[in-house]
Amino acid sequence: LDAGDRASLAQNAQNIAQRHSTLIPLAKAAAARAEDPLRKKQMLEDIGELDRLLPEAIASTNRFLQNPNDDDARRSVRQSI
Repeated sequence: LDAGDRASLAQNAQNIAQRHSTLIPLAKAAAARAEDPLRKKQMLEDIGELDRLLPEAIASTNRFLQNPNDDDARRSVRQSI
């Protein structure tokens, strides 16, 4: 990833984190209204997975942005996106 990609990656990570904090409560409200118990369960599991994976992806991105020459950080960010 070159410098332009890194700048874009930083901005995109910030945008995703902001949208996540807005969308998760809406998704939880939609799950609460779901009448089908299987659908509700799946929605809540998916929301939980997003809540678990997004911080990992943001952390990987931040590690890479702090040290873009670190091969482990580069691999980690590529695996998370």
